[in-house]
Amino acid sequence: MRKTKICIIGLGTYGSYLTKRLLEHCGTSVDITILETGDKHTQSEQEIGFKSSSQYSNAASQGRFFGLGGTSAKWGGQILFFDERENPSKDSIWETIITLNQKYKRQVLKQLLGDRQLKKLDQYTYEQGAFKTGLWLKYTKRNLFQRLSATQLAQVELKKKVRVVAFKQDGEKILGVITINQEGLEEYIAADVFYLTAGAIESCRLLLQSMPELTQQTDLGKNFGDHISIELLRIYGQQPKIVGMSIVPRIINGSLATRRLIVQTQTGRIGFLHPIYNKDVQVFTLLKSILFGKQKSKVSIKDLLHGMLFLFLFGSKYLFFNKLHIHKNNWSLQLDLEQSFPNTNQLSLSGELDIYNQRGVSLNWNISDEDRACVAEIKDQVINMLKQQGTNYHDIASENDLGHKIEDVYHPVGFIRMGTDERAVANMNYQIEGTNNLFHFSTALLPSAKAINPTAAAFCFIEDHLDRSYSFLNKAI
Repeated sequence: MRKTKICIIGLGTYGSYLTKRLLEHCGTSVDITILETGDKHTQSEQEIGFKSSSQYSNAASQGRFFGLGGTSAKWGGQILFFDERENPSKDSIWETIITLNQKYKRQVLKQLLGDRQLKKLDQYTYEQGAFKTGLWLKYTKRNLFQRLSATQLAQVELKKKVRVVAFKQDGEKILGVITINQEGLEEYIAADVFYLTAGAIESCRLLLQSMPELTQQTDLGKNFGDHISIELLRIYGQQPKIVGMSIVPRIINGSLATRRLIVQTQTGRIGFLHPIYNKDVQVFTLLKSILFGKQKSKVSIKDLLHGMLFLFLFGSKYLFFNKLHIHKNNWSLQLDLEQSFPNTNQLSLSGELDIYNQRGVSLNWNISDEDRACVAEIKDQVINMLKQQGTNYHDIASENDLGHKIEDVYHPVGFIRMGTDERAVANMNYQIEGTNNLFHFSTALLPSAKAINPTAAAFCFIEDHLDRSYSFLNKAI
């Protein structure tokens, strides 16, 4: 019996998760070819030779990485899932997204954490009222490519340092893709099923370039949203608590469990309030820079000497109490607020060419007056909450802070939106409009990011797709 040929475009965060789960579902009953732009070295957009331009957003230049494991190798985000509290309007698409998240979140958590760590997380998890629990994966467990075993990798054909530049179609069927390497050599790869997992922005750029008709038929590239991030208030010398609940992170087998508070405007805009710790401790900033490799930090010998006591206390609380040490109980509250959907933000092709002679991507992303009004409304809510609980604070928010990513965490959504309406770019089986065998997975499928870092939430879409498409006798689509 002929095996189904599967082509996965991109072995980053979603490509790695998809490959592992495909092999676990199908074993050797499918032939998988993977096309990856990078190699074992994690590279930024500039290092890999891609191009982007934007006046206000750094999502492309600072928020994406290439190579085996992609951005997961630099993952500073958290594992979280959507729930009904993030859909006050009872939108039908969001009801489906939330249902899938609740159905598959245990499966995703088990894949990422394992049974033992999952049980410990359950003991810390608190989802009552407006509280939500998230988890930062430990440093050695972030890169999802490294979860693929040697046996699993032996079952796939991995082509590194090649870039997909075009699709070959026959009507709605994708017959194959054309790749190019840095020397300009082209190769044609045929398959039965294609998965576009090159990252949200690069996947959109490739669709814009290869299927320009989608810009007329769908909202491809439109409604680009991200969390608006702003540090609101600074608290000195007081225990980190919100409405009586401790928000001090706990360490679970090297991963960091956190708590956040869901917030909402009168118009239904959703966001989350979360603490920022040890921002003024230079040695802690250096530690984060080493681990996550995003924010750059300059630390003097004097800073290191002053940081010795902090490191001692940090290590002691880590080892003996499984808690994060918070220097002098100084902390701040940051707001991350979803942007409206629909909006006027957009991704499009630029005129600038990259090292592959391909057009770059232009990100037209702005913060609207409505966004600013929503931030001000939430800020007033938070101030009233702190006053009621007797917490003294210092107002540190300013207009200039809007859009500044303190932790370089980007959540691009909306521009490859899935849905049931005629303008949706993908259907509810994650299939790109106008095709019958091209599927996409990234946060760009989501209309909005709501109150979470949505990376893991979109893994639930992969679980759903595999269950529906490959569950019977390992028979592919």
